[in-house]
Amino acid sequence: MLLQFLDKWPLNWVQLGWQTIISFIFGDCIDWAMNCLKNLNPAFYWQALLYLLLGCLIIAGGAYLEVIADVVMLPGDAFVRAICHRWTSEYGPVRVCSDISMSLLGAIICLIWLHNLKGVREGTLISALLVGSLIKFLTKKLQPVTSWLLTGKFKIF
Repeated sequence: MLLQFLDKWPLNWVQLGWQTIISFIFGDCIDWAMNCLKNLNPAFYWQALLYLLLGCLIIAGGAYLEVIADVVMLPGDAFVRAICHRWTSEYGPVRVCSDISMSLLGAIICLIWLHNLKGVREGTLISALLVGSLIKFLTKKLQPVTSWLLTGKFKIF
């Protein structure tokens, strides 16, 4: 969480506090959603891939809204935003790099402690590559909507 303040000193303790609270709320929402979907067991591999793609689209849509609203973000998203602000980069590609890095770190930790890749499979790699790319796509394709949401003026071009 503290790495997101790469270019901001002193630390914004209020923002850090809100992120901590939001992280717990988001975690509870994930637990609730997992409980609601516990009976959803795809019978075929293509169904699992379809659910994965739907989940990636939902995550990308939420992150897109987080970025354009410039509100308090989850720590991982805020870290990506801090990198983008520090080195003036686009959010989508930096998100892909961050997701791949976190996936690799998770795989390394699994190999060290569990001696296998428990829970880190092709879905992890697909989502790491896809979510940031979808955010970049949404940002470009929904530019008129973004402009309208931020200014109240609808621009087609």
